[in-house]
Amino acid sequence: MKKTFFIILSTLFYLLSTIYFLRSTVGVVHAQTATLSISPPVVEILIAPNKKATQTFNIKTQGDNVSIIPELHLVKPSDSTGHMSVDPNPVNLSTLPIIVNSPEHPLGQQLHIVGENLPLTLSFEAPNTDAPIDTYLALVVKAVSTSPFQSTSVATPSISALMLITLNPTGVMPINLEIKNFDLGAVHDSWLPLTPHPSLYNQSSIMIRPQGNYEILDPSGKTIFTLPLYPNLVLGNSSRNLQSTIKDLPSDLTWTPSWHDFGPYTVRLTIESQGGTKLTQIEKTIWLIPLRLGIITLTLITLVIILLTASRKHSKVKVV
Repeated sequence: MKKTFFIILSTLFYLLSTIYFLRSTVGVVHAQTATLSISPPVVEILIAPNKKATQTFNIKTQGDNVSIIPELHLVKPSDSTGHMSVDPNPVNLSTLPIIVNSPEHPLGQQLHIVGENLPLTLSFEAPNTDAPIDTYLALVVKAVSTSPFQSTSVATPSISALMLITLNPTGVMPINLEIKNFDLGAVHDSWLPLTPHPSLYNQSSIMIRPQGNYEILDPSGKTIFTLPLYPNLVLGNSSRNLQSTIKDLPSDLTWTPSWHDFGPYTVRLTIESQGGTKLTQIEKTIWLIPLRLGIITLTLITLVIILLTASRKHSKVKVV
């Protein structure tokens, strides 16, 4: 009798443990199956005072029983390479210089995606103003598991789309650009490549996407090397490293002179608008000198002199 009771008790314990294990396992799987995507990932919006604009984002998911929570966050540049940092807290819409609404789907509330796709449309209305101003926002979308095996919702990693909004009352962009970190030495060894690391600082409050050229001029003033600059977006009151465009891919501004180049060479950076208007330009003159060739030549001459001197001394000793 005791043995039968023990067997029944063990079987019940095993069944309860199995059910608990399966419940926990299914819950974890449902929390991790939310795969979100959003398009477009970045939009630039230009709006005039007293005008409206709309932008639709397509949010897709492959997760089962997963809803989303869309929110708006402020963003700002975090470095000079184009990275952005998103404020961890949702923005208070009443503090923005523009009016943002979501006519069909409320922000900050849980939404269910039907058919694995949800179009989310945002409207932007600009007030009457005389001063241009930029607003940088991120539409942050968090997936929330609604699995029946979980007693509470579990937030998963979120995705975001950037909205770079310019409110311009006149249509004329206030441009104030400065080229920085263009410090080249007065002398450069012609046996080594020349790679400056300049950056462009946008001192205005409005973003701009300039283009330009990187040029090398020989002592006679002839352009012997040129690279187009990559048209990176420079946000207001921020800086961006200048890069060249080679087959539409950013690369370093590297020029390799000939080993025998000698004399004053000019390094020129020209920044232009998309229409080709010159915005700013900077030139630096450097002397190219084959320093390593000179060192090697001087070393060889010194060795020859030492050998000749030693040979003469040896000859004098033999004569004596």
